[in-house]
Amino acid sequence: MKRTLQLHLEIPKIALKAWVPGDQDDLIFPFEKGKLRGTVFLNLDPQCVAYDDLEFDGFDADGKESFRPVGPLVCSRVVMRVEGRSADHVTEEEFAEVAQQLTEEYLNRMLSYVRAELQQYWVDSTPIAKRKVNDFLRYARAKWIDELGESTKAYRGVGFGIMHLIPGSDHFYDHCVELDEIKWQDVRAYIRRKEDNYTLSKTLLANAKQHFERGQYRVAAVEALSALEVALFPFVRERCERRGISRAKRKGMSVHLNELLPSVLDKDELNHWLNRRMPGGPEGNGQKGEDIIGACIHLNKFRNKIVHEGKMPEAADIERIKQGIGAAERLLDFIRAVATSEL
Repeated sequence: MKRTLQLHLEIPKIALKAWVPGDQDDLIFPFEKGKLRGTVFLNLDPQCVAYDDLEFDGFDADGKESFRPVGPLVCSRVVMRVEGRSADHVTEEEFAEVAQQLTEEYLNRMLSYVRAELQQYWVDSTPIAKRKVNDFLRYARAKWIDELGESTKAYRGVGFGIMHLIPGSDHFYDHCVELDEIKWQDVRAYIRRKEDNYTLSKTLLANAKQHFERGQYRVAAVEALSALEVALFPFVRERCERRGISRAKRKGMSVHLNELLPSVLDKDELNHWLNRRMPGGPEGNGQKGEDIIGACIHLNKFRNKIVHEGKMPEAADIERIKQGIGAAERLLDFIRAVATSEL
């Protein structure tokens, strides 16, 4: 017996790069759960791709207000289709429960990719598995699709969605990477692979940005340093071993940033990478490798005062925390790029 359930799931707005997805962009995953085996199709909903906002642009010839689209191109909905077959009888509710599990698995891994790998830090996972089945179907505006393509509502009651907002560009929004058709195909591999240290680092970094956006500056500083620590320690350890540098008495983050990292880098290695990535330094402001490391050192000092002395941030600290988070991001990207090239 074959069944098809189509789901339309509202998500936090994902920034796109001049790209509207089509049917050919479906991500396809085979599955086998219990009595059911089949295929999951996952895609962004092209009908929910639009510019993020409208700005007043004067009046037209008839005296009516005119608006123009501004901000990034965004998508706010995902379409999933679950096609399943079973030799045994499976009720609609049993099928829906499997679809709910698959949605939890694939949708949240996709959102995790956008949040961590693209640093669209406002994109959070969606609590799906803990919803009652009918509430999940209502949230997803689920429909049964028969073999003729006709659809019928799969839930009781009225469908509902959630409004998600995208932050302004005055903090970290301009540091994110917009999703395009090439990176969309990367989602498939991301969903299938196990989480590595770098993915953990980028997730912690996204958490730091989100906490900063919400005014939780102390938590932001702690999360950003944790993100850097996860990636920096193994990078430095491997380079020390390769270059015969002793690490016997050098274990803390302060020593890693002040002594070990400079000692394992080639002359101007970080500067060369920064200039290739963005001529003139990050954001075109001429920032150098020593500035990046210096901002991370200051962030580490502030983190230690938070943890050990209960330090509360003053007005001047807030800007330096922001700079430190941005510097940690650049250093993480550098570590990943160099480590990958050395494999």
